[in-house]
Amino acid sequence: MRKILVRWVGMTNDDGIGLLAKSFTPIEFNALEYTPEQLTNSLHSYLLPESDSVIWRLNYKQMGLGGDNSWGAKLLDKYQIQANQTYSYTYTLKPISTSDVDASMEESKVVLP
Repeated sequence: MRKILVRWVGMTNDDGIGLLAKSFTPIEFNALEYTPEQLTNSLHSYLLPESDSVIWRLNYKQMGLGGDNSWGAKLLDKYQIQANQTYSYTYTLKPISTSDVDASMEESKVVLP
């Protein structure tokens, strides 16, 4: 699985109202109906309760599960996040409408230094 890093992401509801997250450094994001705790504590996905929520997570970096092969070999160092380092990132959250998302798409075509 390949990681996709973004500098902005917007989410809107059916009425076109939502949030925009922007960062000068690439970030990862996901949007799910369940919290990580709910997913961890459920034995099977069909046992999860129905949800009308969206859990939106913005991450600087994330390390996947497992190793380099199916029998548990250690993950290569270049793919590991070192626990003894301090990581820092910032992002801005802004309320938006659908037209703002269109403007951000145009803005995203600008090459940053």
